Amino acid sequence: MDEVFVLALAGTSPAVVTELLWYLAEVEERRVVGIEVWTTSVGASRLRALHPELVRLTRSSGRLPEIPHAYPAPSDPPAGPPEGTLRVVVARRDEGPMDDIRTPEDADRFTQALHDRVHALVEHLGSVQLVGSLAGGRKTMSIAMQLAFTLHAGWTDRLLHVLVHPTIEGDKELHRGFVHPTPELVEALGIPETEQITVYESPLLPLRGWLGPDLASCPFQEAWGALRARLCGEPRARLIQQRLDVYRGGDRVASVELKEASAAAYRALIEQGGRAAREQIDPKAKAGAIRKRFERLKLDLQGSPARPIAHLFTPKWDKADQSWEISGSVELGDKP
Repeated sequence: MDEVFVLALAGTSPAVVTELLWYLAEVEERRVVGIEVWTTSVGASRLRALHPELVRLTRSSGRLPEIPHAYPAPSDPPAGPPEGTLRVVVARRDEGPMDDIRTPEDADRFTQALHDRVHALVEHLGSVQLVGSLAGGRKTMSIAMQLAFTLHAGWTDRLLHVLVHPTIEGDKELHRGFVHPTPELVEALGIPETEQITVYESPLLPLRGWLGPDLASCPFQEAWGALRARLCGEPRARLIQQRLDVYRGGDRVASVELKEASAAAYRALIEQGGRAAREQIDPKAKAGAIRKRFERLKLDLQGSPARPIAHLFTPKWDKADQSWEISGSVELGDKP
């Protein structure tokens, strides 16, 4: 019997955890060796209310780990190997546990912590398959799980999503009390147990082998940026008169005819080495016209057939350095 370790998410409806466990044990007949649930402080309190049902489920199945009757104290994001049969992890800010994830800063913290955790679990689990759940919590949490698995999961690891039958989901009272499929609902609703929930596997392309040890432990944003450059090549462009040619590797992938003002804005940036200092875009100075050109430039590119490249070469305002910069590499050309 194949062994799996479940890494789940939970929000205000934590029954997605018991639904997935039931599916793995009863439908796939997998042996679950441990469960780790990532949530917020609000989600942890909802999970506490579900705990008796979780205990009953695990003790009635021969394929699920035996969960202690006492609800485990929620912990900070761990760094080491799995501990115990159930661990509840609450994301944190500097000032304490997160009650919700609503800001970019919270999302970055949660994503970084989950990246670190998936990396550590894969290192420690050996032949045990890691199964991640995309159900539960905010979409921000699901996206973080997908990204973490893409970057750190092994070739045999999996991402699953859980949906409840629409008849059950459409009945608020019934859905509120639904924990996992039961024979009683077969009799009451005529819905077979295996159809009371739908579990499907999300496509996963593990890129762990492309990272290498130098990037595996980097902050996730740095790792993703470096990986993108490795897989796609650094974008490069040449500005010739009013035409912007875009290259990846040695191939020209797009050519955009710019308006005169847009071409002038690019030329100004290129001549400054890809960066224009604050003094040159002070709205009170004459160079404020360049700032307006920058604002139009994005529209020019997005309105062109080469829209997918817009984000690569649109000048961006750097608040920290108080300057405009172009991402990628842009140079001046001599000949059309």
